Amino acid sequence: GTNGGEITLTAGNAAGSDTTGGGITLASGTGAASGGGSIDGAITIRTGAASGNAGGRGGDITLSTGAGVSGLRGGNINLTPGGGRSGTDGVGGAIILTGGAGNDGSAGGAITITTGAGSATTGASGALTLATGTTTSGRSGDLTLRSGAATGGNAGDIFFQTNGANNRMTIAYGGNVGIGTSTPGTTLQIAGNAMIGFGV
Repeated sequence: GTNGGEITLTAGNAAGSDTTGGGITLASGTGAASGGGSIDGAITIRTGAASGNAGGRGGDITLSTGAGVSGLRGGNINLTPGGGRSGTDGVGGAIILTGGAGNDGSAGGAITITTGAGSATTGASGALTLATGTTTSGRSGDLTLRSGAATGGNAGDIFFQTNGANNRMTIAYGGNVGIGTSTPGTTLQIAGNAMIGFGV
């Protein structure tokens, strides 16, 4: 019945006008330069696992920046992996978000990215942009939307929704595409009118 202890890291507040609050930096050690197998040290942030009776849950990890006031913008959360070394074999680091795996028949964890809501008057909600990097010489990155494969059941579909949770287009797990329907029965099924134009 005893709660686990907490760890709190708090930087100092700024005093006066046009000043900056203190920062907190977590930095791992750099690997040795000699030898091709050197690896920089890792930083791991892990919450406790759930235990005991059914209904328990693991701890949360929350990343939260300060809110903006009086026309000032709130702080950003930046996830920036390291750049690759020079040369054609250099590869920049990746950002990987993976939901927790389900156990004993339970569902796997979801990943939800939601932009901030606009103000109650005229403020627009935040935009969400998925964009691959540009390049000056070579090939820019691909953008892939992939649903999970299934070994013992149906694989996942891909839904495109607007104005809330209203399905507008569906790519079913078997490859059929539906516009205006979430259960396309042919390669392309359109529910409603369609206009197809040909250029001359």
